[in-house]
Amino acid sequence: MVSKLLSFSAPLVASLALSGCVTEVADIGSVRNHPKEASVIYTSPVRNSATPLSKSLACFGDKMKAAGRKPLGIAIGDVKDYTGKQGQDEGFAITQGGALMAYSALGKMGPAVRVHERFDTRIAEAELVYMNQRQLGDGQSHSVDDPNTGGRSSVPWKPYFGGTIRQSDYFIVGGVTELNYNIQSGGAEVAVGNVGPKARRYTMNIAVDLRIVGTQTLMVYDTVSVEKQLTGYEVGVGVFRFFGSNLFDINVGTKSQEPLQLGVRTAIEAGVLQLVASVAGVNPTPCFPPELGPAKWDGANAAAVHAAARQELAQPLPPPAQPVAPKLGYAEEEKGNKAVTAKVEEIQDLKTASISDRSASPSGGEYAVIFASGQDKLDDTSSATMEQVASLVKSGRSVNLTVSGRDATELTADGRTQLHEARMKAVVIALMRHGVSRGDARVLWRASQTPVLASAAGGVQEIARIRIG
Repeated sequence: MVSKLLSFSAPLVASLALSGCVTEVADIGSVRNHPKEASVIYTSPVRNSATPLSKSLACFGDKMKAAGRKPLGIAIGDVKDYTGKQGQDEGFAITQGGALMAYSALGKMGPAVRVHERFDTRIAEAELVYMNQRQLGDGQSHSVDDPNTGGRSSVPWKPYFGGTIRQSDYFIVGGVTELNYNIQSGGAEVAVGNVGPKARRYTMNIAVDLRIVGTQTLMVYDTVSVEKQLTGYEVGVGVFRFFGSNLFDINVGTKSQEPLQLGVRTAIEAGVLQLVASVAGVNPTPCFPPELGPAKWDGANAAAVHAAARQELAQPLPPPAQPVAPKLGYAEEEKGNKAVTAKVEEIQDLKTASISDRSASPSGGEYAVIFASGQDKLDDTSSATMEQVASLVKSGRSVNLTVSGRDATELTADGRTQLHEARMKAVVIALMRHGVSRGDARVLWRASQTPVLASAAGGVQEIARIRIG
């Protein structure tokens, strides 16, 4: 009698468990977006991605603000997957978006951190190129200097004067460096008469290594290595036996595992929190939940780097250089053929244009002089251009001057170089004759500094581009 009860009780228990599963499936909702479309399964709603450390990051941002710390300007570099783990069918085992997770962690700290974009600047760089080419507008007219009239003109393109990109104080880089599968596992299965329960458990871990670097000095202020274990389990019960002439094989169970990528995100957030705390000098441990940790933090390394930097700044500066005699203008240098020849040799080494010169558009416009084939003398048209350029520079405007020429095909490489030097001397002498100061000329680009000459239509080759004024 007892054996019969056992025979019937096991499938009964299994059927009750299955009925619970059916009820759970019945609770899953569906959405039909159009009467002619099939229903789409819809379960949980969309929400903000919350992690075990979301509240800790917000808490630390509040502590920084309460401590009176000024907002830190922090950017994120590349936070890559260095594990090298990749499946044949499923691709990379670790997310490739570590930098995006780090950016989100900074954003959760609120106004205590000023986040700077340095990870993907392609759109901003493209718009700067458009602006430099006078192709970018904002729907409004802008007033700029007109070199033709000497007054102001209204233009649809937006002028750029530089200095709009804010510098950052620090940046964070690093990566996911460990992914260890099944560092521990175990389980048990008991069956009596092919009926019984089973349970399994397994553990894996990941590790993240990050560092925070001073943007201006490239000194590493602090490093951190964070490890997170991930656990999964499986439990179930099975029935495998004959009832009469029928074979019943019934298995009921459940399986669950911590999300791997959520573990990566949590580890990155913990590392970012510790690094920001180090450079801010604010203790983050009160914001960590006791069950999560890490409970150990001192920020000693970042404090030492800050102290060393302050000590360097406190050291006395070397004595200033002795003042030198002011440089002569080109017109003064022309006195005497010997003086002119000597100074021209020096002027060939014009100083290189600064970054601001390269990024800013010239207020006086673009001009060009072209030498005839094999010639190193300016023709009448080019001479008139030089006179106009000098007039604009002396009136306070800046000009870009492109020096080009047609080379004789029979010239050797050395002969071509000598011809380019002679043409540059002719341009310099023309500037001298029109009274332009030597310090007003800076080299934007020169063919002798580049392995390949820039070629234009009709066999014309650019020799140099100079910013004057």
